[in-house]
Amino acid sequence: MSYKALYRKWRPEFFRDVVGQEVIVRTLKAQIASGHIAHAYLFTGPRGTGKTSLAKIFARAINCPQPEDGDACGKCELCAALRGEAMDIIEMDAASNNGVDEIRALRENIVFPPAVGRYKVYIIDEVHMLSQGAFNALLKTLEEPPEHAVFILATTEVHKLPATILSRCQRFNFKSISVADISEYLKKVLQASGASFEAQAVDLIARSAEGGMRDALSIADMCLSYCGNQVSYEDVVNILGTADRDFMFKCAEALINSDAKSALDACAELIDSGGDIGVFMRDIMSHLTDVLTAKLAGREALAALPDDIAARLCEQGQRADADRLMRAVELLSQAESELKQHSRPRVILSSVMARICTPRLEDDAQALRDRIATLEHELDSLKANGIAARAQPEPAGEEDKRRAKKAERSVNQASPKAEKGSQGQALADVKKNAGGGSEELWEALLARMRKNAMPVYMTLKSAEGGRRQDNAYIIMFAPEHESKMKFISGKAEIISKELEALTGEALAVRTEQTAPVLEKEEQDELIANIIDIFGEENIHFKDSEE
Repeated sequence: MSYKALYRKWRPEFFRDVVGQEVIVRTLKAQIASGHIAHAYLFTGPRGTGKTSLAKIFARAINCPQPEDGDACGKCELCAALRGEAMDIIEMDAASNNGVDEIRALRENIVFPPAVGRYKVYIIDEVHMLSQGAFNALLKTLEEPPEHAVFILATTEVHKLPATILSRCQRFNFKSISVADISEYLKKVLQASGASFEAQAVDLIARSAEGGMRDALSIADMCLSYCGNQVSYEDVVNILGTADRDFMFKCAEALINSDAKSALDACAELIDSGGDIGVFMRDIMSHLTDVLTAKLAGREALAALPDDIAARLCEQGQRADADRLMRAVELLSQAESELKQHSRPRVILSSVMARICTPRLEDDAQALRDRIATLEHELDSLKANGIAARAQPEPAGEEDKRRAKKAERSVNQASPKAEKGSQGQALADVKKNAGGGSEELWEALLARMRKNAMPVYMTLKSAEGGRRQDNAYIIMFAPEHESKMKFISGKAEIISKELEALTGEALAVRTEQTAPVLEKEEQDELIANIIDIFGEENIHFKDSEE
């Protein structure tokens, strides 16, 4: 007999065998027990969560003449007939049968009664792949099918279905299966297969499956082929191409401490050992999310993880800043999406690790919060030691030196207030100086506009500058740039949003025209008029150098 893959061998045949979908199972069993069978169902959710399996179980159960607690008895001749290739359960793959002709053939055959059971069940998998014409052809049949017909539509992308189809179905949302449920089921499967295993290895397989039982069983199948009857943690790590937990903790520590050298060394170590960069990005994102969860929600939120791993995550979370962790996850997520379209993944990985470690080189709002959080941490630490707070960022280039001096002046101004017991006001001064000066705010605004709105940036380059005035921000243009001034006035809302991201305040954006620069002849004429009006004895001339 040919070998059968684990996910096929362990496909559930009864409602009691389904894992992780208790609410849906209970609802369907209640409908069968009461006889309230709808004409159309929609099963939607992530891959490998049991949509097609549950559709087949439901199809057999509604045809069983003697169901037991809403489930098929599995003993009668009808149950035995329906377990194989049954004429009354028609399964159709919409990915390869997505045209109008296939749906028309279905409509022609649906009028014939079932061969052996009470219902003829049509299971249409990946229904979102149907063409618009096929959906239109299906619509009328789905609305008024014969009494003996039941439709079960399954999809992973429900947003692609027309509203007219959605409104005619009872919708069931399948959820991702928890790591604990997958681990428990995998242990049962491995034990039945005669294999011994390490609990840590099973947990790693369950986490790698990302909520899909089919993926978990496929990985377990590979592990049995590779490891034989002994499934170890190291072997699972090698099969998945991921890094072990110790490596994840080391990388996370480098990112938390802004240690760019250690982070880049870890990247080189991963690549030299043949690790998969895409898998590593997902793993480090998952690890940093666990650290963030430990910091914000405590040990209880990590109940699914082993005690020793959870304890280390909590310890690392105490040393990390939440803003740094959120920014790191966001940057890694962006880098992962870029990875699929880039020919040199190593460049993407090294770049994102360096960006996480050097928020001082970024000018977005999240990087600014990260830098302020670092200053706050330094102030708290220095105040606890009874030392006057003095921020010393690590400059790298002339621009960084200028920023470092500015931060130092800000903290020095805040120190006397901190020593008097008003640290909150001192930190407010630091934030104000970080983005409130006219020149610095203008430069930060130009940087954001260059990144988010290039046409506006190109126009702002012609401006004389900007200044803050009460609750408004004034952008100044020379008289010869009147058309550009009008253009910027029309983009005031966009500029206001960027200013709010920089300053945390809603500022109204206005434009002003600067005074024209007078030519020498015009200046001489103006001076002559002033002398004539006020008298030369009442006027004092002053050199510009004075």
